[in-house]
Amino acid sequence: MKILMRSTVFKTAALAGLFSCVLALGGVFPGITVSAHADHPAITAGEVGTDEAKLKQFVEAAIDEYYLEYLIKGEDTTCNLNDVQSRLAAINPALAQGFATNLGTAIPGLTDLTPESMRKLTVVQIKSLLNTFDFLITTKALPEDFDIWVECQPLPGTDSLRTAFGSEEGDWRKDSVYLFVLHYNDGGDPPKAIVYHGLNKEVENKDMTDLTGAGGKKIMPLLLAASQGPGEGREKGFADYCWDDPATDEDNIDNGGDILRASGDSWKASYVVDPFEYLGVNPPAGSPTVLFGSGIYPKADPAGNKPDDCM
Repeated sequence: MKILMRSTVFKTAALAGLFSCVLALGGVFPGITVSAHADHPAITAGEVGTDEAKLKQFVEAAIDEYYLEYLIKGEDTTCNLNDVQSRLAAINPALAQGFATNLGTAIPGLTDLTPESMRKLTVVQIKSLLNTFDFLITTKALPEDFDIWVECQPLPGTDSLRTAFGSEEGDWRKDSVYLFVLHYNDGGDPPKAIVYHGLNKEVENKDMTDLTGAGGKKIMPLLLAASQGPGEGREKGFADYCWDDPATDEDNIDNGGDILRASGDSWKASYVVDPFEYLGVNPPAGSPTVLFGSGIYPKADPAGNKPDDCM
């Protein structure tokens, strides 16, 4: 199983959790340390504007919303971390007992990992618990195929994403800003399908391999490359191309009704990220490999520059 990079914010919590669990094997368990960082600040599509820092924050908040708020804390969730604890007990009873005994020390008032208990937790507390389990896997205290998400359904697909984020304007879509989720093969091929598009349902679940910006760039390979590392003078996650700004008609161009060609040529700056890389945990077994993303339309940088061929 591929081990993803962990965010600096939660690495300390995971290390402390591992340390505590290792001590539990020796009969000493001082408690899991949960990160003291504040929850991810909420940000809506209407607050993003043309600010790249806010764009990144918006996409990350969407990941929190789907995987933590919708899957783990949702009222209709089938995600049961209590099952994880019971499977842990079957593999390593001493570790499981120490973990269970000290939940209340780590998070005051927490006695178990049932859905009811999870709904009382903050997002940062859930992240810390997930990181602790995942770190136990990476250090082989738990088997590599131990899946903390095994009870979590549904895995990301059009219906569940639309349930979580909706179709109309609101927190996750406003003016030029909307979410999209791309599905790609883990073998390194570029994304082929858009499984959720906050603006246009018509492009969902179709072969978008040849999706091309107004400047001639193939969009899917561009976004995959951005998610994997810095490129074209950009930090990891960001990519620039020419696309239609839905908030204006001034950039409109004739694409002949072809959904694979841009219908506008404004500069678009997108941010994309693998949700499990952001969360700092391994993906569920059988989960579609996806990228969460969104974009802004900066018009021009402070020097008046734009990508080539953009309006």
